[in-house]
Amino acid sequence: MRKHHFESQFSVAPSESFRSCLEVNSVTHPDSNSDVRHSVGSCPICEQGLCSIRACGLVDDKPSHGLVVCDECEAIWLQPNIQGVHIYADAETPKCPIDQSPLYQGNNRWATLDDIDRLGWSDAVNPDLTYQPESDDS
Repeated sequence: MRKHHFESQFSVAPSESFRSCLEVNSVTHPDSNSDVRHSVGSCPICEQGLCSIRACGLVDDKPSHGLVVCDECEAIWLQPNIQGVHIYADAETPKCPIDQSPLYQGNNRWATLDDIDRLGWSDAVNPDLTYQPESDDS
């Protein structure tokens, strides 16, 4: 069972609290030394997964675009608003819908805080839903 990192009320501006309450970690695909996943909310499609940000099209370790992906049903959004239109990648060979690169390897990863800042999506992240596998006791 997943456990999420919960924080108390913030006493500073959201962008400052966003960075100060979370540890900056490199984020990769779950099959290769996974780490923190920053989520924008619970999935409105399957109602069971978390919608986390992927940094895609990495050039010099900086994302050219981002995606939001549900960790259960794998619905994909091209922006952090998960109430909008969603799509699905091919289940056998999932690819980024923007540049057709492999979704879970190569120049794509679960977004770091720096990636999220570069994408301009910091305000969409819900720090209470941050997934940290190392805190999973089960």
